[in-house]
This record gives sequence, C-alpha cells and structure tokens, in this order.
Amino acid sequence: LKRQLRRLEDNLSCELSRANDYDYRGNRTSRGCKALQEAEKLRSHIQSKQLDIKNEESAPPPVIQPLPRNRDKAMTVLFFMNMPDEFQYLSILTFTAQQLLVPRPWLSPCTTSIGVVGEVDVFSSISDNREVFDWTCHYNNKQKDRYHCPNDRRIGKSLHVSVSMHYVVPRSDNIGPKHVNHFFRPDDDGVWYPDDHDIRLVWCGGENDWDHHKSGREFNPFKISGEFTASYLTERLGKQYTNLQWSLIMQDLDSYPPDHGNVPYASLDLRPKRILSKEGYLDFTGMRRFPLLALRKLCTSMIHGSLPLQLEPVQKLIRQTLYQVGKLCVTIDDANKPMVKMQWRSDIVEICKALSTILQEVAKIQKERPFLYKASAILGEMACYIISLNTCQFDCNILKECSRNLAEAAISWAKEYGHKL
Repeated sequence: LKRQLRRLEDNLSCELSRANDYDYRGNRTSRGCKALQEAEKLRSHIQSKQLDIKNEESAPPPVIQPLPRNRDKAMTVLFFMNMPDEFQYLSILTFTAQQLLVPRPWLSPCTTSIGVVGEVDVFSSISDNREVFDWTCHYNNKQKDRYHCPNDRRIGKSLHVSVSMHYVVPRSDNIGPKHVNHFFRPDDDGVWYPDDHDIRLVWCGGENDWDHHKSGREFNPFKISGEFTASYLTERLGKQYTNLQWSLIMQDLDSYPPDHGNVPYASLDLRPKRILSKEGYLDFTGMRRFPLLALRKLCTSMIHGSLPLQLEPVQKLIRQTLYQVGKLCVTIDDANKPMVKMQWRSDIVEICKALSTILQEVAKIQKERPFLYKASAILGEMACYIISLNTCQFDCNILKECSRNLAEAAISWAKEYGHKL
C-alpha cells in the first residue's frame, strides 16, 4: 500500500508540473487543464490510500477476557456462577442468619454502652455505595464474541448470592497499543484480563419484606457494628426508665472505651431518685460494665440490699446478668470430646455457693413482707435457675427450701388479704 501511495504521489507531482503549461496570453493550455483534472483525481486516490494504510496499521480489536487469567480466581468465579443448589441454599442461609443480627427497621433507635441515645441509619452503615458490575453479565456477554466460539455455550446464572466486580471494564480504545508496530507480546498486548478486579460476594437481600432495602442496593450484613447489634438485642426497659437503658447493654470488652468503668459515676445526674439511691444507682449501672464481674456485683448488690427487687427494670437487669451467654470457648471434656463452654462460668461453682447463701438470707427477710410479691417471684426465678446448673446438691437443697418458703409466704398472704383485693 505504501508503494502504491508513493507511485500516486509521483504521478501527482508529474501532473502538477504539466498543469503549469500556459500559452503566451497566460492562459492554461488544454494539456495543462487535463493535467490539473488528473491531479485532482490523484489527490482523491492518495487520500483514500492513506486511509487504507491507516486502517491496516491500526491495532486489531482488543480481546476482553470473560475470566481472570489466574486459575484460582477463574475457578472461584465459575463456581459462583454455576453453584449447586445445596451450596446456594447454604449461602442464602448464612447471609440471612447474619442479617438477623442487623437491627430492624433500617432506621432504629440505638443506645450505646456509654449512654448515648439516638436514631441510627443502619442501612447506610452496611451498604456498599460503589457501583456493582455483575460478573455473570460480563461473562455471558463475552460468550458472543467472535474470538471465542466454543461448541457449547456456557451461561452463568445470577443467583441470590453471586459475584461482582466493583470496577468498570475499560473501554476498548483504552486497551493495548494503538499501532500494530507496537505489538511485542502476543499474549498480553491488546488482551485484557479482569485479574485486578475484586471478586466479591453480592447480597441484596432475600425474597422477604424485611431482608432487603427498598433501593435494591447491595449491602453487607457482616459489617454491622457490634454496638448496634447489642443495643438491638438487649431487652428494652419501659419509657419511664429510658435513662437506664444503656446500663443493660453489654459488649465485648475490646469494644468498650478505656473509661467505660467511670460512666456510672459520670452519669449520676441521670439517677431516678424516686426508685434508686445513689448506692443503688451505682450498683445498677455498674453491674454489666465488666462482663466477668457481673455475677459478683450481683452478689454484692443483694448483700447490701441496694436494689429494689420488686421493680421491673431491676428484674430485667438481674435476668440479663444471670442468663448472659458472653464469650464462648472450646474445651475437652472427660471423654476427650470438644465441648463449648461459657467463659464467664469458669468459676460458677463458687458463684452459685455465694448466691445460694445470699438468697437464703434475702428469702428470710422477704418472707416477712410478702406484699412485695414481685420480689418473691424474681428470687424464686433466681433459685430455680441456679438449681438448673446443678453445681452442688447441698446448694440445691437450700434453694429448694428458699423457694418453698417464698411460695408459702405468698400463698399465706393471698389467703389473708384475698377478700380485700
């Protein structure tokens, strides 16, 4: 093509020299006019030939690969696009189970462990605002390209749990060299692989009303803050005790600020003076500050008698303290089998002995004032729970006797004052 172009340029030069043929009057001769016309035709041919050369020298269309070059990454993408039903259901259940820890509705009140109360946009804290590009669509669209023509079309499926990339596939004119003379690596030049694009699981929610957002956007339930979850799953006190709600919340010790033990003292101005003394307020708000000391603090408060056991918030605090799960650890039992245990129960035997003795003394006092029957109910509940732990037969006998005495006192009081009710 370049030889033909040079020949055309030489011919043009000749015709232009002939076109300079004039007569004595200064007019171009017929030979000159004919040469000028021929020169115009040659210019058109030259432009066409230059365009042909440019097209021939331009780079071929880039190859956009549907899968990463790295085999492990490619197999990951293929697995999620062709996931067996059993794994798909397991993936859905995994995300749904985690989402049960996400507060509902998406705008929920949150009370932190240091007393801050407010409404939180839960969805914005776990959503991914980056644009999502479905890897399945990218893979399926590339099945039609002429450079990739297998006998059998392999179509990936977009499922509830699929994979995506969060970066745009580059435009064709931004891939590879622009000139054929700049191609030196046939396996790399002009070939684009999505290896640098992240392979991420995508979850936009399930098919229920509660497990997806109205925007349809992707979100990650595993990003939920432990503080939000703890507030959401902690039992609520009544509206009149909102100022005490924060003291029921317990998190991992690592999640607390260094000064969290001082919060009860710093919040004394919030004390409901009608129901709690200063000592009672400090015992109430400090009981769950340190998870491993909660039961000891419960024993201390019952010895001092600082908490009015007949009140609903006190009873909820006692239940939260007794029934907490806390951190779990795996140990080996006597049969050399793994067993899951609660860390805070490592010294439960000593705690139960102390609680049994304390309950025995408190029950004697409570027996003389059966009109506080709600306090008798929570004492009986505590006794039954400690009996269920089966730590010591002697303690169990004491607790059973306490429960019977409380029940007999309540029945006696009901018979005596029943006609007045």
